[in-house]
Amino acid sequence: MFRKAVFGLMPFLILVGMLTLGFIVESVKTEPQAIIVPDGYPTIQGAINAASLGDIVYVRAGIYEEHIVINKSISLIGENPTSTIIDGTETGDVINVVSNNVIISGFTITRSGYDNVGIKVQGVCNITGNVITGNSYGIWLFCSSNNIISRNNITANDEFGIDVYYYSNNNNIFENNITETAYGDGIALESSSNNIISRNNLIANAGCGIKFDHSDNNIIFANKIVGSNVGIGLEGTSNVIIGNNVTASNWHGMEIYFCSDNKIFHNNFVNNTGQVDSYDSMNIWDDGYPSGGNYWSDYNGTDLYCGPFQNKTGSDGVGDAPYTIDLYNLDGFPLVKPWSPPDLAVADVTALKDVVGHGLSVPVNVTVQNFGDKVEAFNLSVYAYAFHDRLEMAVSYIEAQFNSTLSLCREAPAVAPNNYWLVSDNLLAFKALEPYNSTISSAIRSALTAYAGMYNLPVDEDGLPISYAHEAVLGRSVPLPFRAWNTLELAGEGYTLKTVIANGTEMLDWQDYADLLLYASLSEHWQGNETAAAEYFSKAADMWDGMGIFDKVANATGLYETYKLALLLYTSKVIGYRLPFEDELIERIWRQQDMMSGGIITHYRPDGAPVGDTNTETTAMVVIASPTVEVCVEKREILLNYGQTAEVTFTWNTTGLLMGNYTVWAYAEPILGETNIINNICVDGSVQVTVTGDINGDYKVNYWDLFLLARAYGSSSGDSNWNCLADFNSDGKVDYWDLFMLARNYGKNA
Repeated sequence: MFRKAVFGLMPFLILVGMLTLGFIVESVKTEPQAIIVPDGYPTIQGAINAASLGDIVYVRAGIYEEHIVINKSISLIGENPTSTIIDGTETGDVINVVSNNVIISGFTITRSGYDNVGIKVQGVCNITGNVITGNSYGIWLFCSSNNIISRNNITANDEFGIDVYYYSNNNNIFENNITETAYGDGIALESSSNNIISRNNLIANAGCGIKFDHSDNNIIFANKIVGSNVGIGLEGTSNVIIGNNVTASNWHGMEIYFCSDNKIFHNNFVNNTGQVDSYDSMNIWDDGYPSGGNYWSDYNGTDLYCGPFQNKTGSDGVGDAPYTIDLYNLDGFPLVKPWSPPDLAVADVTALKDVVGHGLSVPVNVTVQNFGDKVEAFNLSVYAYAFHDRLEMAVSYIEAQFNSTLSLCREAPAVAPNNYWLVSDNLLAFKALEPYNSTISSAIRSALTAYAGMYNLPVDEDGLPISYAHEAVLGRSVPLPFRAWNTLELAGEGYTLKTVIANGTEMLDWQDYADLLLYASLSEHWQGNETAAAEYFSKAADMWDGMGIFDKVANATGLYETYKLALLLYTSKVIGYRLPFEDELIERIWRQQDMMSGGIITHYRPDGAPVGDTNTETTAMVVIASPTVEVCVEKREILLNYGQTAEVTFTWNTTGLLMGNYTVWAYAEPILGETNIINNICVDGSVQVTVTGDINGDYKVNYWDLFLLARAYGSSSGDSNWNCLADFNSDGKVDYWDLFMLARNYGKNA
């Protein structure tokens, strides 16, 4: 919505790593300003005071001796985090955030007063890409929820690196380096819940690397905690999940006092003076078999047996005897090697026939591998899908827009061949291609996470860039009400990367736009709020006027948008509501397809005539929304030891399917902690479901098929004249039963 409507430009420079890029803010819906310090105002606070909601205060390199209060929704951006310094002169708090929807990025924040804070947050803030050093407290959240704290270097502060204090809930703290806290903890949570602490490095902190004090229902995973007094500390805390962490060379790997019902597994406890100090606590120390428990560097058990009772001959990466922590706590399935992410791979899937008679069965062989270091139990499934010719053309169009150098799809081949949008074009393109071209889909997904990290963009839990709207299509919830967007341009050599970022300004009229209503409907559905989902969906569906969706944009421009038709169709299928005008809607969508390229044109006039160029965004949304015939051939639970490869045979019965070409693919469902999931899927070639007796795949049974059967008659598998396609009943021989099946359908067309 308004994604490509540009009304104004404000250029300024930002240094990103070693590369100087053009950083352009374009107004979308509103016109926020870029206020530059010291060009426009000599002080940061003066610029903030002059700023309006959604403005960007850009600060050039230099030392600014200030105490800053941010009391409005703005973005505060420094030119370079090492040379743009806000110095508190050892008095008071350096930055105090008392507003929502604030961004702070690109600064060194230093020298708060005694018992004061580098960044104090009492609103909602995204703190990313800063150096926070030499303060009493690094970052302090006070009754502050829904913050993002990521990719900061927080070092040599006195009391805490990050203190999440007093009902500060639903915060996401990830990929920070927190080191050398002089007297306190790296990260401390006090009376706060539903926070996620992940992928942080915490080194040489005087207290705990991470501490939970009466803070229930949090998640801590994939952190590295080294050289502290205590790696992870819990007191009066329950229902915390602690997994995939490394706690090494600490005085105590963990301290747990007066705690229960915490789940602690897949962690590496390495060379701590004391691995765990547990007092008056009872917790869960493994994830059962075969998932396993934790790695303990002082475990001296053997791995000669396997199975849930460790009574079958053969190693499985799990110790034969439990690891005892104390009388009330033990790890029932200790790992004999340091935990590393599991890695399953589907190496091959092969349908043994590429033509099969309708209602008959075809064997499908799947080769699956376990590259991990312990036995794994997982679900392995085989699927088959078919899609119509126009959808196939649309998929081919998206593939044709893919630039293998950037690993992104361009915006449009004619009007914008050098523009590459992260959100929403490529965010939608990777989802659209996921079932059809896993190679390109995975490449786009990896590129999105890489660019998001490179430019410190807002991301979801998977590291994908977000706009707080479009990601609803991917199954994410988005905050309501919607905020206006800015367009961010990053100019490269011969190309321009673009994305959209919410600027904090609330859209009072957002329910006048069909796409925003549909994003809201999807978001409420993902959260289980079906009444609200239906309400928003109905408002959008009511905008259908028989030709298209007539919302505020259509009223202003006189043009309908195909993207919104596809989004409406997709949302109807997700929330389970059948549109009474679905057939008309689908017909209208495909009328906008360019039959030469296969792409979908976004705009069309009330008379149906298309306007403008095809583009990736709309075509991807159409592909996502379009129905495919997909069946699950079979799902099985597989138990596979580490380093092993297995071939599993599935049987696909084609009874009840439409005739046509189907693509067969196999999928190993990712298991807990698995990070490399690109190789969990493998796609085979096409299998044609046709009338029984059709051997040559022309959808009819005639003398050519009889001739082919006659040549193979009497043969068995391995014979020189063997033809597996003539073995209709798959019994390994071509005989009178196969001749009977062909004769029964002789002369029939599919």
